[in-house]
Amino acid sequence: MPFTVGGGISDVASAAAVLGAGANKISTSSAAFRKPQVIAEMLKEFGPEKVTVAIDVDQNPAMPSGYEVYIDGGRTATGADAVEWAKKVDGFGVPVILPTSKAGDGAKTGYDLPVIRAMKQATKRRSSPRAEPASWNTSTKRSRPAPRCCWPPPCSISR
Repeated sequence: MPFTVGGGISDVASAAAVLGAGANKISTSSAAFRKPQVIAEMLKEFGPEKVTVAIDVDQNPAMPSGYEVYIDGGRTATGADAVEWAKKVDGFGVPVILPTSKAGDGAKTGYDLPVIRAMKQATKRRSSPRAEPASWNTSTKRSRPAPRCCWPPPCSISR
């Protein structure tokens, strides 16, 4: 099963340690926001297939898109518009952008579809859910497992 590991991935060395321990991909968020050049460094070192940038957001009507970027596990507002940040991340050539929403999946009310749509329209990435519930296979009358993912199931925007 492929693993994407995030949390504390702040530089090439920490990404290398996690990948060396067996992760298939890394996900960075706060560090990427604080020091965007780390995105380019990770892409150069590991290739785009190994790098995801997560964008934690919450609703903020003062932002042009209505969404603000949060860092530090969703605890710190940045004053930056989430869709504008997604455009910058997209410009680095990151193949997967993972939006998470305090108002949606953070509140366990489901995906925040408006922010996913807004990021998709503003970037060159395609939107795809990272997880879905297990479903019933009517041809075999058996349940099939959910796609490889983690819980809670955020959506990702990928190539």
